[in-house]
Order: sequence, then C-alpha cells, then structure tokens
Amino acid sequence: MSDKLNELFELQSDLDNRIISERNIDKSLDEWVVGITLAMESEIDEIRREGNWKWWKNEKEIDKEALQGQVIDMWHFLISLSLKCGLSAEDIYRIYLEKNQENHARQDGTGTKEGYALEGHSNLISRKPKLNKTRSYTGLEFIYKRNTFNISNRDCTIMAIFSFYSKHFNFRMVTTYVSLSTL
Repeated sequence: MSDKLNELFELQSDLDNRIISERNIDKSLDEWVVGITLAMESEIDEIRREGNWKWWKNEKEIDKEALQGQVIDMWHFLISLSLKCGLSAEDIYRIYLEKNQENHARQDGTGTKEGYALEGHSNLISRKPKLNKTRSYTGLEFIYKRNTFNISNRDCTIMAIFSFYSKHFNFRMVTTYVSLSTL
C-alpha cells in the first residue's frame, strides 16, 4: 500500500511541476496554501452537489462514478497541499497512524486532549508523550491510579504505567509500582 501512496505522490509532484513550469507560476507557501485550500473547498462543493442535500427538491439517484471522480479531484489537491507542506507519503502514513491512535485514545478517554473522557476512565492521572531521537512522537504513556489504601499512616498507591506505540496498535503494561507517602 505504501508503494501505491508513494506512486500517487510522485505522479502529483510531476503534475504540479509541469503546471508550475508551463504556466510560469511563482507562489509563496502562504499563497499555495490559500490557493489549494480554495480549490479543495470548490471540490467539496462539487462532491456535495452529487448528493441530495437540497431537502426541498425531489431526490435524484446519485451518480457514483461522478461522485468518485470528484473525490479523486479532492485527492489531487490534498496530495498537492501535502507536498507543498513538506509531507512525504511516508510522513502521511506515519503521522496518520499516530493521529488515528490518538483519536481512538480520545474515544477511550485516555487521549492527550481534554473533553473526550468517558465515564469509567476517571483513574487517568497522567499523560506523557514519548519522543524518539528526532523529537517526534512515537507513542503516549498513560499512568492510571489502580488502588489507594492506608497502611500505618502512609498512603500506598498502586500505579500502572501503560505505553501506547503506533507500531503496536495496543496498550501494554510496562510496569507496576507502589508509591508510599507519609501523611
């Protein structure tokens, strides 16, 4: 699959370079971002027009081939914008996996962004992003409070540290420890 995505990026790069060369286009990154996102908005409108969004009109049969063509037009602009922003096919794949897992973590109430916590996930007490050598995120570490009890005027808390890495697609327990603090 990655080879196919790389091929799409190469084809789009060739098309972009041809258009820039033949039309003598000289734009800043800001101008490219604005121009491409406007083109994407136009494509979104064309996609919407293929559907039955006008509730005041009789429904029509959706032309699936035309709809797919509009979606592919959107892909052209999305890949072009990705290239202009310095994202390779490998970057897209890697960052997508990380973001997809963060979105799942948010649905689990364990993500790094507030406002997604679900009932039953109130034991989460810490979220720490894990960085690799290039300072990019490789996963997230979550610390859950499992049980707190009192022994001889000390709070004893059993903690479990979980790490979530994009290449593993699952939580795995790294360690469990007991924290003692004097009252």
